[in-house]
Amino acid sequence: MLSSCDREAVSVPSASGDRYIRVLIIDDQVDYARSVQAQLRAEGIGADLASDGIEGRDLALSGAFDLMLMSTALPGLDGLTMLREVGETACKPTIALSPDDSTEARVRALQAGADDCVARTIDLSELIARLRAVLRRPVPSAARHSGRITVGDLEIDTSACRVYRKGESLTLSAHEYRLLLTLFEHRGRVLSRAELIEAVWDTEGNAES
Repeated sequence: MLSSCDREAVSVPSASGDRYIRVLIIDDQVDYARSVQAQLRAEGIGADLASDGIEGRDLALSGAFDLMLMSTALPGLDGLTMLREVGETACKPTIALSPDDSTEARVRALQAGADDCVARTIDLSELIARLRAVLRRPVPSAARHSGRITVGDLEIDTSACRVYRKGESLTLSAHEYRLLLTLFEHRGRVLSRAELIEAVWDTEGNAES
């Protein structure tokens, strides 16, 4: 079980000192989660823990975190289902931790909305490098303010990360939502595949989904 100290929000300066970064770690392997938490804090990154999918979902939807680092196998609510539910209402960059390193497992996580998927056995230094790479991904300026944007018969609610067409809510994955915002941000301009990958997925071009 996690203690209240593990759940207490901790914000510390980033390595560059210019902003605070907070990560939510969702993993029922408590010893592993605490080792990642300790390493993140040593790197100047705030880290909170949740030990099951339901608690993780509720904390993720609080909007207090910059990124989720989550296991794909969670009690209460499995990781991929939780990722889809969070993606329907919040724009949370996510790195999924898979019990295995199979291509199938990575593809499932990416299709569910993860920005990256790595095996749990990944070296912590590489994990943190990937985390920083995901956080460096450009965010469309349309997503940096709250409100509703109308584009033809589409309406984008940027505060809730929801899209409506003729008043009907559309079900979009996190990637699809970011793609739509990116295209709106650059409407009237043809974007290359490389530009879309950089804006919607991550700086390493990981776009298996």
